[in-house]
Amino acid sequence: MKENRPEQRIKFRTRKQSESKSLRRFTLILVAVLVFGGALSVLIFLKNYHFDLSEVFEGSREKQEETTTAPAPLNIKNINTDILVFCGPDDRSRMDFISLVKVKMPENTFTVFSFSPSEKADYSDPSTALAQVYHDRGIDALKAAVARYSGVTPDKYVCFNDTAFKVIADRYGPYKLTVDPGVEYKGSDFVFILPKGRHTMGGDMLLKYIRCLPSIDFSRAMITQSDIIKMILTQALIPENSGNLINSYSSLANHLTTDISIVDFSAAADSIKAMIDSEDIRYATVTTAAEYIEN
Repeated sequence: MKENRPEQRIKFRTRKQSESKSLRRFTLILVAVLVFGGALSVLIFLKNYHFDLSEVFEGSREKQEETTTAPAPLNIKNINTDILVFCGPDDRSRMDFISLVKVKMPENTFTVFSFSPSEKADYSDPSTALAQVYHDRGIDALKAAVARYSGVTPDKYVCFNDTAFKVIADRYGPYKLTVDPGVEYKGSDFVFILPKGRHTMGGDMLLKYIRCLPSIDFSRAMITQSDIIKMILTQALIPENSGNLINSYSSLANHLTTDISIVDFSAAADSIKAMIDSEDIRYATVTTAAEYIEN
């Protein structure tokens, strides 16, 4: 008897199919040889130039560790300082404005007290105004006169000439102010006409407005002046300006006359940065020396 065996299927392949399969196999082998040979050549090349692959992976690990490392903590200091801020030409022939600015950190407060350059403060000659003291005897005498007038001895001072005020104000401007009443000043130095209403001002217009204030409404002139200083501070001390503080101060200091050295500023830079980044700064303006001292 014949055994029942499963039938085997006979596969027929044309010559063209056989040649195509052989060609694919040859192509795959050729590609593998090229890839292996290329990789081997690269390794030999790198070895000849003493290239250590471990350094690549080590560097990658180091970079990853650097990105995950927490930034160094800021060196926050307690600051309570009174800064005399005033503006006038280099020949000291006049004084456009004068103010005391108290800075307190970490309370993050600024208090501005503005007063007239015509205030009498020199006890040796009661008729001598602050502006005249500065003209005759310079900054040290002015600081002493301010101390006698206000009861506050300034720790530092910042003096703007016209150019410095305009440059620095323009850096953080423009500024929107409501002018009331309007201004119509025609002097020997400049003419300035500004109708009542809301205005956008740059540094030049702002300084002219400050200079005109006493002749417009002397009773409110100092209040408006303090408000303007506060406005400049609020537009300058924003998070977008907290980077590279030392470089920024160096740039600004080139325009100023001040005894705040770069060393002084560097010591306070971390505190200033923390204050700015907190976005929690309080500004106050006062009208009397007693209010200023209380703050």
